[in-house]
Amino acid sequence: MIKRIQEAILVFSLIFAPFSMVSAETLEHVEHEVHTALELINKLKGEIEELKAQVGQNTGMVEANASAMSSASKVVKKFSKLSIGGYGELHYNNTETDAGAKTRKLDFHRFVTFIGYEFNKKLRFFSEFELEHSIAGEGKAGEIELEQAYIEYDWSPRSSYRAGLMLVPVGIMNENHEPPTFYGVERNHVEAKIIPATWWGGGVGATYAVTDSMKVDVMFHEGLAMSASSLYVRDGRQKTANADASDFAWTARLSFAPGGMPGLKGSIWFQHQSDPSAAADDLEEGDLYGIGLVYERPGSGLSIRALHAEWDFDLTDQTGSNVTSGFDEQEGTYVEIGNKFNDYIGLFGRWESVEGHSASNEFDQITVGFNWWWDKHAVIKVDFVDHEKDVSSTSDYDGFNIGVGYDF
Repeated sequence: MIKRIQEAILVFSLIFAPFSMVSAETLEHVEHEVHTALELINKLKGEIEELKAQVGQNTGMVEANASAMSSASKVVKKFSKLSIGGYGELHYNNTETDAGAKTRKLDFHRFVTFIGYEFNKKLRFFSEFELEHSIAGEGKAGEIELEQAYIEYDWSPRSSYRAGLMLVPVGIMNENHEPPTFYGVERNHVEAKIIPATWWGGGVGATYAVTDSMKVDVMFHEGLAMSASSLYVRDGRQKTANADASDFAWTARLSFAPGGMPGLKGSIWFQHQSDPSAAADDLEEGDLYGIGLVYERPGSGLSIRALHAEWDFDLTDQTGSNVTSGFDEQEGTYVEIGNKFNDYIGLFGRWESVEGHSASNEFDQITVGFNWWWDKHAVIKVDFVDHEKDVSSTSDYDGFNIGVGYDF
């Protein structure tokens, strides 16, 4: 290209030389300018090639960024369907028996994590993972437990179905026990020993809203596997850990909120198992009955909770022989009155009576104290207890407890 331009200039000069009065110096100047222009053209050509290369690279980067943004969008979308929560509580217990035996304990009682995921508007997953007493392992005080892991499907606006590891629909606190939601450092004995909360099992369940103020829950699940020699209900929970499935149980609950009484809600429940000793085949049947009421006065901090739960066991085996020294009827009742004066301070008092699986597990307890909420999801608790056995005993005790709890 450059050579052709030079040849054209030479021809042009030869043709017009006879007619031109231009000096040799002028011609040399023109030739110099032409060479300068050619150098500039070559430089621009190189820069154009570099720009083409950069454009190609940028196009690749744009495409890569677009792909990355698409992937990130998918991740964000997945995280938007993920829910994470949890709760925990630290307890300090300071009690002394009539015989002078002292208990001084500091315990991070529970550390719980919730993980849920919404597959779509009708189908979701929920789980609850718990560490009790800070450390678990052989010879340690704590336990690691999977308390919930189930899938729920909304069949209609009023009905849903569940399958997996679920909380049994009984009591007031079995399904709602985050520390900021109740008074007192320790949970009441009636729901802990008689019901017994926290109680979960593997199975299937369904919920149907009869009206906006009435709901029915049913669950078919693993049953208890109690020792027939003691009939301690709490020890009969199998927690779906290679659970004995010889005898399943079924539970039904009716929840209600009377429209004519604002602030009042309650539930009644029933459970049946053909043999609460499971594979031991030592008992004929076991039935649980219960009722719970919660009243929260609108426009004030007044709250009242009352619950009664009762087990009825048939203590005969298949031959009709009595096989246990445990009590065939076990029951408990409590009434709790609280008043939250503002967003931060609430006082309460609770009376409870338990008639458990043996004479040593029949007692009354009075608890009074206060909650101080830093936030509706974080609380400090202090209470004082007076625990008295029904039979004469030096194991009666009194003392105080301090706790801190949270949920999110």
